[in-house]
Amino acid sequence: MEFLHRFVAAKGLTSFHLAGNSMGGHIAEAYALAYPQELRSLALINAPGVSLDAHQVYAGFGAPVQDQAGLTKLMGRIFYRVPQLPAPIAGYLITQINGSMDFIDHTVISAVIGGVDYDLKDRVAGIRTPTLILWGRHDAVVPFNVAEYYAAHIPGARLQVLENASHSPQLEVPGEVAAALLAFIPTAQAGK
Repeated sequence: MEFLHRFVAAKGLTSFHLAGNSMGGHIAEAYALAYPQELRSLALINAPGVSLDAHQVYAGFGAPVQDQAGLTKLMGRIFYRVPQLPAPIAGYLITQINGSMDFIDHTVISAVIGGVDYDLKDRVAGIRTPTLILWGRHDAVVPFNVAEYYAAHIPGARLQVLENASHSPQLEVPGEVAAALLAFIPTAQAGK
């Protein structure tokens, strides 16, 4: 979050709309709590950030991806309808995933879990920025009860469910995500 704040300051931004998916949404929540005066609106897209039940969001990749079938299984956690990829693209993705696995599993995940903003459950009610919660209905990474928690605890938050999407709806139904954001931003500005 502090890196994002330094980036925003370097760009000279003082009032802007912030949206994030997955870990990016988690960072956006923490940003809204730390720097509310800078945000005109907030959009959380299948974002973790509250610990409910015993569900573990930040568990890492697990074993290396061995083949296209393994990639398809991994992508099944992110997509409602897993796209069919040509072999060269699948091979490239397998190489990229396996190459970043150690960094993600042992550096990023441990930093998130050990960070002060890991569980914002008792703090999200302090978000005063107009907030849109966009949620792919079939998310296997972050359970739907997290979206419901945000809707119930962030004052004035709006929840919109995207029926034919999973964890990354901006990749599966980009038109619906764009339309939701474009419809929300003017109403958020009017309410601020």
